[in-house]
Amino acid sequence: MTQDFRISRRGLLAMAGAGLAAASFPETIFAQSGKVLIIASGQDIPNFDPHTSSGYSASFLMRNI
Repeated sequence: MTQDFRISRRGLLAMAGAGLAAASFPETIFAQSGKVLIIASGQDIPNFDPHTSSGYSASFLMRNI
C-alpha cells in the first residue's frame, strides 16, 4: 500500500512562508521562559482554596493548575 503525498506549489510556498515567519521571531515563540503562570478569567474568583470553592470558574482553575 503506497501513499501519494503531493504538495502543490501554493502549499509549498505557504509552508516556506510559515517556516520563515516562525524562524524570524524565536523569542516570541519561546516567550514563556519564566515560572509565572498567567490565567485570564471572565469571572472574578474570590477564593483559591479548593475546599471552599464551588463555582465553575474556581473549579476549572483548580483542575488546570
